[in-house]
Amino acid sequence: MGDAAAGIGHRVLVTGLTGSGKSTFSRLLAARTGLPLIHLDLHFWKPGWVAPPEDEWREKQSGLLAGDAWIADGNYNETLDLRLELADTVVFLETP
Repeated sequence: MGDAAAGIGHRVLVTGLTGSGKSTFSRLLAARTGLPLIHLDLHFWKPGWVAPPEDEWREKQSGLLAGDAWIADGNYNETLDLRLELADTVVFLETP
C-alpha cells in the first residue's frame, strides 16, 4: 500500500445508503491504496436478476473475503455480520 493509505487498514468495508456513492468512493480508494476492490453487487445476482439463498450468498462472500487485503463495497444487511467480523476499517457513507 502506498502513502495514501497510511491510516487505513487492509480490509476495508464501504457501506451506506443507496445512492450515497459507495461504488465511486471505493473505486477512488482502490486506486489510491492499491487494495483489490470487491463490488458485492457484481457477485450477488444470479442470471435473470434472481437473488441467491442466504446460505449460498454467505459462502460466496466468505470466499471473496478470504484474502488478506480488500475493499468490499455494498450493503446486503443480512450478511453484514460476516463483513464486519473480517473488516479492520469500516466506512459508512450517508446521503447529503
